Amino acid sequence: MPTKARAAAIDAREDILSPAATNALSAGVVSAMGTVGAAVIKMHKEAMDKKPDWFWHLFAKCEAKAARIAEQAAHGP
Repeated sequence: MPTKARAAAIDAREDILSPAATNALSAGVVSAMGTVGAAVIKMHKEAMDKKPDWFWHLFAKCEAKAARIAEQAAHGP
């Protein structure tokens, strides 16, 4: 995996996920998100190899959206 693409994804993730949002999530949610993320990477290795910048950008956006939904669910009725 290209270092440049992965660094861009990490930067995007840090921009989208605030520290307050990550602290609001339980350890179980964070663990589940990591497991799902690993499965997505494994399933889409060909796409990641062909277009790494696009893949990591999309991966970071999806991960951030999942975190926002989990945070909203934690505060909902």
